[in-house]
Amino acid sequence: MVRLALFVLLLMFSAPVIAEDNFSERLELAKQMLEIRPAKQQLENAVDTYIRNYMFAYPEKEQQAFRMGLLRVMNPKALEKTSVDAYAEVFTVKELQAMVEYYSKPEAQSATNKQNALNAKIAPEIVRMLDHALIRTRTE
Repeated sequence: MVRLALFVLLLMFSAPVIAEDNFSERLELAKQMLEIRPAKQQLENAVDTYIRNYMFAYPEKEQQAFRMGLLRVMNPKALEKTSVDAYAEVFTVKELQAMVEYYSKPEAQSATNKQNALNAKIAPEIVRMLDHALIRTRTE
């Protein structure tokens, strides 16, 4: 019984150290992910996608003025902090190691850059299917 109690105490006091070391390793790997996929670039991509999807009818000059205005007030440093914390909280060390290895490759970076183009081709079909399903659901 004494041995069991000692074992439980040992686990209780050693667990936070193990978890803390694991979390610090995850934080370091998360920072590596942000070096590969910088927050500033993610914000710029998001703004460009928004403009392409919702401001396509506006003249180029107005699109660029809007882009510059948005980017001027956005805070990439805040996104970096949020992103690093999120990566470290959501993913395991092994997952982050695999992600860093994968996203460090030029092919993975190229594939990531093509994701918006892929989504632009798939999204209309998803919307069409949703519209069709909503109509059928309402009429049946």
